[in-house]
Amino acid sequence: EHGWLGVWATDDTARVGGGARVQGVVPGSPADNAGLVQGDVIVDVGKAGSTTAISSVAQLMSEIGRRNPGEKLSVTLYRDHGKRRVSLELGDQRDAGTTAGSVPAEPGNAQ
Repeated sequence: EHGWLGVWATDDTARVGGGARVQGVVPGSPADNAGLVQGDVIVDVGKAGSTTAISSVAQLMSEIGRRNPGEKLSVTLYRDHGKRRVSLELGDQRDAGTTAGSVPAEPGNAQ
C-alpha cells in the first residue's frame, strides 16, 4: 500500500534542475483536487519543513511511492513562469485502478 498522486508526467529537460512536467491529471485524483494542471512542473515534494527536490519523473514516482495514503504533502511547482506551493493529501494506489482507463499506458507515467 502506497500513496497515489494521480498524474502522468515526463522529465522536464528545459529547466535547470529538471522536474516532472505534468502531461495529464486523473479526474478526481489528489492532484486534480489540489488544482494541478497539464504543463505544471513539479520541483519538490515535502512535509513538515523537510522537502525533497524532484529532478525527474522517476524521482517523483519514488517519492510518492514511499509515502502512505492519507499523508499530507506540499508540492512546489512552476506554472506560467511563477512558483507555487500547493497542499494535498495522497490517495491510495488501489484507487488508481478505478481510473486506470483514463491514464495512457506510456513510459514515464507517474502515479
